[in-house]
Amino acid sequence: MDGHGKLSLTDKVGLATPPSSKSQGVIDLAVTEDERFVHVQNATSGTVDGFRVETDGALTKVTTATGLPAFGESGMEGIAAV
Repeated sequence: MDGHGKLSLTDKVGLATPPSSKSQGVIDLAVTEDERFVHVQNATSGTVDGFRVETDGALTKVTTATGLPAFGESGMEGIAAV
């Protein structure tokens, strides 16, 4: 995130390395109301990654929730953060 709270590219081509091998099929993301955390739904792998938003806007991975149904099996799509 840039200094104005907007998402910005991580490199010249706009692609970021997935935080783990289970982070495939990013389909949605949500920012908590206090803007301290971002949660990313990885629908094809059935996981959700959680990131802390640092003071400079960088994201630090803090957790991965596993065991959720993958998109192809359940149609899981969408995430909400509170």
